[in-house]
Amino acid sequence: MITIKVRFVLYSLLIILLPFISVSCFLLPAENRATVYVVEYSSGSGVENAMVEVIIPDAEKVIDRTYTGKDGSAVIRLPDEEEFVNIRVSKFGHALSEVENIFVEDIKNDTYTIQLRKAMLNPDPFTQHLPRVNVSFFDLLGNELDIRTTIIKSDFKVRICVESSNHVKAIYAGLGKIPGSEFISGERFSAFNATSTEFRIPIHGFNGTVDFHVVVYDHNDNRVDRIFYLNIQSPIRKSKMYVVKKTTDKKSLTALTRRRAIKFYGADYTPLEVKDKLPKVHAAPKGSNLWVDVTWKSYSEAIKEGSIDGDQVLEPDGYNIYRSFDGKVYEKIGFVSENWVVNKGASYRDGSPLLKPGKRVYYKVSTVYGAAESTPTYLGSVVPLESFEVILVTPEDGATGVSRTPTFVWGPTQALYSQEGEVEYYYVIWIYDMTLGGNQILPGEIDENGEVAITAIVANSPVFIKVSFSYFDWIIMNEQGAYVYPYERLEANKVYSWGMDLAMAVVEDEDSVAFSVAVDNGYGVDPFEGETDEFATFVTGEK
Repeated sequence: MITIKVRFVLYSLLIILLPFISVSCFLLPAENRATVYVVEYSSGSGVENAMVEVIIPDAEKVIDRTYTGKDGSAVIRLPDEEEFVNIRVSKFGHALSEVENIFVEDIKNDTYTIQLRKAMLNPDPFTQHLPRVNVSFFDLLGNELDIRTTIIKSDFKVRICVESSNHVKAIYAGLGKIPGSEFISGERFSAFNATSTEFRIPIHGFNGTVDFHVVVYDHNDNRVDRIFYLNIQSPIRKSKMYVVKKTTDKKSLTALTRRRAIKFYGADYTPLEVKDKLPKVHAAPKGSNLWVDVTWKSYSEAIKEGSIDGDQVLEPDGYNIYRSFDGKVYEKIGFVSENWVVNKGASYRDGSPLLKPGKRVYYKVSTVYGAAESTPTYLGSVVPLESFEVILVTPEDGATGVSRTPTFVWGPTQALYSQEGEVEYYYVIWIYDMTLGGNQILPGEIDENGEVAITAIVANSPVFIKVSFSYFDWIIMNEQGAYVYPYERLEANKVYSWGMDLAMAVVEDEDSVAFSVAVDNGYGVDPFEGETDEFATFVTGEK
């Protein structure tokens, strides 16, 4: 097995200032209004010019119609006399999407996120029919519950049956959250390619009126987010509570901006401040993802290290996560159960469209014991970075007669700045032998144990990098393994391509780190990787 590590070379040149354009919108405060944010996928960019309709559910009467702006947001008017409404979103080329049975008072002067995915089969939403979602609630003995009058004091079962003109792709259920992809929404229940399913829903960690969501997608990606409001009464657990401790082995907050978008199912709900303090919604840069990973020391970790006594401090039901954009006013954005933490780790992924590059965000985490809660622990703040791409200058695409020791020149498309410190850029250059397909030529070394060390260029400013082939030692990597490149120059009269194997920007301070990843072909920063889609092909000459 080949072990790969990365070594870094600091590279400083003249800073080239690149244009940075900030775009925002202003929403006028108003009573009985809400902001709807339409995104194509979780943690992603907004959908412009989508039609948003507010509908009275039983009468199917449209009482307001508007369209989203460039950032995917739209302000809708809410009725005074109706308790619940549906919100339908449509745009040609996209599937149909509707939120059913949303409580008017719950979103008044707030914001709600709705996914509107690209259509997979039929691009005309006006010819589409939404899946019909039927949901029944039962206690654990099988007795049906009337959720309008029943106080739920223990775990319950939910039975979901879907009628659809298209095949059903996915059914998700989540208590206190809009469920979707596990990567973004975390703990939730799911069934795929089925028209009916049943889940047992634990109530530990929830108390009072709690929203319960059933999200269904068909194979055209038509989407229904049906909401039920449950009256939950968790028992009060009288015990000494574990007060969350910060992690010591890694940063508490990690922001990641991905240039190449991954499209997740699911969405995120984030309340707005009221009236004249309505914040602007932004979401990830176009065609990218942006999220923040929040981590803390779990109860079991604290027991293991001996910082708390398990005989005196009982295990919590879970953890509440709070977020603020001013460091003063915090609001709850999520809950993670202790059972999930034990199996998956103490973390929460925030993919809200309220996150924005350059906008500082603060987090706190508390423990939950039934209806009781500990004092939240402040974890710190982080400022996400903007996205960027790489410009390949020389050798140019299509160049011929190129020197066998070519000079490579590249740089970022824009300068990234952060309030948290100096932004560093990391690059690994990649050359592909077009004649011997599969041979990748990378800067690096192989030691006597067969360990591969890839050489990365590190620039502490947004400079254009200029290096000669002779600057590096090179290795060849292919399906058979890794080998030292046997020549001092590239071969004569041969076709090569070149580009980036890694291109990212990083800034960190005492409690956080922010990454902006343009390319990550297996270096582990981007969990989904991301091969370069920008490369240049050239032909060497005789010399």
